[in-house]
Amino acid sequence: MGRAILPSLLLLGCLACLVPGTRSSIMAVDLGSEFMKVALVQPGRTPISIVINEISKRKTPALVGFVGRDRLVGEEAAGLATRHPTAFVANLPALLGRSPDDLALAALAAQGLPLPRLVPAANRTGALALDFGEAGQVTPEELAASLLQYAAGIARAASATGTAPRDLVLLAPAHYGPRRRQALLDAAAAAGLNVLGLVSPAAAAALQYGIDRTATFASGGPQHVLLYDLGSGGLEVALVRFSTYPDRKVSGFRGAPASQVEIMDVAWDEGAGTQLLESLLLRHFMAQAGEALGEAGADLAASPRAVAKLRAGVKRALRVLSANLEAPLSVEELHAGRDFRSSISREALERLAGDYWARVTRPALDLLARNGVAAADLAAVELLGGGSRIPRVKAELSQALGGRALDVHLDADEAVVLGAGLVAANRSTQFRVRPFGLVDKVPYGVSYALDDDTEVKPLVPAMKRVPSRRAVNLLAQAAEGRDAVGLRLFLSGPASEGQARELGAWRVEGLRAALAAHDNVTRVAFHARVDDGGCFHVDGADFTVSRLEYAAVLSGGDTSGTLAGAPDSNATTAGEGVIDATSAGTSSANGTLTRVPRVRTSRLSLNVTGGLAHPGLTPEQLAGSRAVLARLAARDTAKRAAAQAKNDLEAYVLEAASWSAEDEDVKAVARAGELATLGQALEEAEDWLYGEGDAAGSEEYVAKLEALKALGDGLRTRGRERSARPQAVAEARNMLEVLSPIVEGWAAAKPWLPEYEVGLAKEKLAELQKWLTQVEAVQAKKKATDEPAFTSAEVNLRLKVAAESVSMLDRRPAPPTPKPTTDATADGAKKKAAKKGTGTNGKAKPSQGPGEPEAEVQAPEEPAEGMETVKTEL
Repeated sequence: MGRAILPSLLLLGCLACLVPGTRSSIMAVDLGSEFMKVALVQPGRTPISIVINEISKRKTPALVGFVGRDRLVGEEAAGLATRHPTAFVANLPALLGRSPDDLALAALAAQGLPLPRLVPAANRTGALALDFGEAGQVTPEELAASLLQYAAGIARAASATGTAPRDLVLLAPAHYGPRRRQALLDAAAAAGLNVLGLVSPAAAAALQYGIDRTATFASGGPQHVLLYDLGSGGLEVALVRFSTYPDRKVSGFRGAPASQVEIMDVAWDEGAGTQLLESLLLRHFMAQAGEALGEAGADLAASPRAVAKLRAGVKRALRVLSANLEAPLSVEELHAGRDFRSSISREALERLAGDYWARVTRPALDLLARNGVAAADLAAVELLGGGSRIPRVKAELSQALGGRALDVHLDADEAVVLGAGLVAANRSTQFRVRPFGLVDKVPYGVSYALDDDTEVKPLVPAMKRVPSRRAVNLLAQAAEGRDAVGLRLFLSGPASEGQARELGAWRVEGLRAALAAHDNVTRVAFHARVDDGGCFHVDGADFTVSRLEYAAVLSGGDTSGTLAGAPDSNATTAGEGVIDATSAGTSSANGTLTRVPRVRTSRLSLNVTGGLAHPGLTPEQLAGSRAVLARLAARDTAKRAAAQAKNDLEAYVLEAASWSAEDEDVKAVARAGELATLGQALEEAEDWLYGEGDAAGSEEYVAKLEALKALGDGLRTRGRERSARPQAVAEARNMLEVLSPIVEGWAAAKPWLPEYEVGLAKEKLAELQKWLTQVEAVQAKKKATDEPAFTSAEVNLRLKVAAESVSMLDRRPAPPTPKPTTDATADGAKKKAAKKGTGTNGKAKPSQGPGEPEAEVQAPEEPAEGMETVKTEL
């Protein structure tokens, strides 16, 4: 059994039941460098599941950008990314929380990733924005909010209730410092979503790994597991420790062992993701293509579209090489109308990568070394991320760990987001789940320096458990008579923030006045904390005042009539329940009232100015971002409506052109010049549609369609009725020939049917016969070009009414027949009647005169047993 580590107890695992009265869902989102994955938590047989997108894929390209003024997200963006490479952001997480002068942006450019122009944000000092030309400037947080709104949309489609989740948990990589974590929160707030928490990929994967292994941990003792996550945007390695402890607090699991996981340490290399391999391979094929294209390939690198096409081919080749020894590469019309074809072997790729293979093992070795854990002591080495499937990566990692086997118990793509779904279930109040302890840690450290001191001192150590509260004691500075003290805070750990190492500056004021007003000031503190999501906060400053007081305590004797703690009647009281320090203990028959000293403390706030160097969005800035997203959403809605209206118009033009030229019935009923007028209108609409109307609004498309329908619908209807109307009449007359004999035969076959209902059915058939004769006579006098006297739809409707009236009566069953009476029963009834002087019907026999024959009395008929008495109404 392990030591219980309970700072953060997660009630995770089996989602036993939903809290009564709640039906909403929650989601977890893994916003990766290349793909986004969404897990939905909702009641049902599969409470945590991966959400599929609109084309039924389990992961969506994490792409967002603009073509003109139109925003494109996910799969729609992926379809146009090679045609407009600089209009889309391919590695959005790398831009969150960055400054325009961040060195990490230069590293992205060195990898050849296409990006829009990066500029300083207009409304935020030190913030980054992307210039999309006609669409204007958009911040990375607003782009991330677009992806999160897309995630909520596909989650709504997968939800059993049909409503979009409003609460979510987000993945925050270990190398994210405070600013980049805050950027995630700002993106969710701009999207109108409520973040239940941020969780590290290591913690999420550890929960997914350990949730079903409680029995293993209980029997085998604590276990160390190495989580190796190689994705597109970087490499992250975590050392975690699983153990169990007896749970005595959670109802329903009293005394049972509960599992717990502690994130012991993490290490990473942001530049070692598979994007680096893609860049190495891209340069290799760029050189080949330049030689193959000759003079046409001289400016190949200057063509973003050609580079994007080649990068797409490189991605496909890398995926093929994960399972094959050789991969082809083929790009149609790479540049200047020329195709490019080549191939590469796995061996050639491994030579090109050079020291990359040593780079992907170094974080794991460093992590084990600084924690004193041998590779042989690891219970498992779990592989995560798409890059972990590369054969050479697995071989290098296995060799670096002493040749030990690698484990694949988890889904490399989905384990992290499913683990985040467990965290979401726990953070929500809707689910009751099994207990699982989690201790997460923040990888960055925070240090501080006073304004008059060059020494930098630690405030939050790196790899500190979260949540964590810390304070800086400023009593010495206050005792010196200073009225204010300034503090500067810095990132001191390994978390990657580029150049943004200074967190912010604050100034604590009012120290001299606080000491002058209070004699016993024992502490002056500046308070900071790191929440369970790794976000850093400053909670202000205060001073603590302590004073010695004496409480009256009654001891000994009879205490039945005296309240303990009541002051002595002979003592001078300084307040309720508090005895003055000069009073002595007194005795009485009820016991002894003694003085017990105690220290009473109170905390009073101090004024604090300043703040974070790069704070989150202000309410005004958040409102501005929401307005931008609302404007984009309205444009998206208008774009979809225009696309639908354009499709409707295009379909009508093509269909009308076909039937107006080929349908003989239409030609037969067309009036003079009608087909020519329609043909000209269709031709003009087609020219407009593919010309100046290509980017029109939905209103224009709808107006054009209505104008065409006004010309063509009447003609089309007459043409259809020319054949459909006689056919409907023939079918109706055939049906009348079938139904009429059925109705006439009811008198003999179904005598129980009420006569008036049978009469009504006959009347309906006769009325239909009469109506058909009349309208056919009127139609016979019309020309083919005239509007029809009646339509096939009218015939079908009248026939349906008449046929249903006959069918309902024809299905009515016969009433039940009465039970037969046996001879023995009849003889017994007569004998009993004779003895009692009554008839067989139970009534008294009439008196008889002398010599008169016996009169037989007939009893009135009664309904047979079981016969239904039917009341009819018209």
